[in-house]
Amino acid sequence: MRIQSPEVSNPQTKIPIGQGNCKAHLKNAKRDIAMNIGLINPNKKIKDPAIHLGLGYIASYALEVNNELNFSLLDTRVAKKREFNAFFNKKFDMVGITASSQTFQEAKECADLLIQKHPALP
Repeated sequence: MRIQSPEVSNPQTKIPIGQGNCKAHLKNAKRDIAMNIGLINPNKKIKDPAIHLGLGYIASYALEVNNELNFSLLDTRVAKKREFNAFFNKKFDMVGITASSQTFQEAKECADLLIQKHPALP
């Protein structure tokens, strides 16, 4: 997958990447830089674990718009230590973290770890 660098505006929408209509950015993206996207579901402390279908829907929808995106999903409830470490050591262009009030602290810890390992991550 190739996409514009974050500092460059989309020539069709004149909106900087990261703002405005996500579908337009994904669909009209210039394909010159590979883009890796990470999605995290922090839920290891929830009493009744549940798989977060929303992250799968987000990845599925984005891939319909641009099938060259590379997604990695991490569910902290089911990920083994090796998978957890591999995810946080991977270089991402963008990471999304879902959270509820019950998982906010864990989501913040995930974000802090990503920032510590990858300070340039937006």
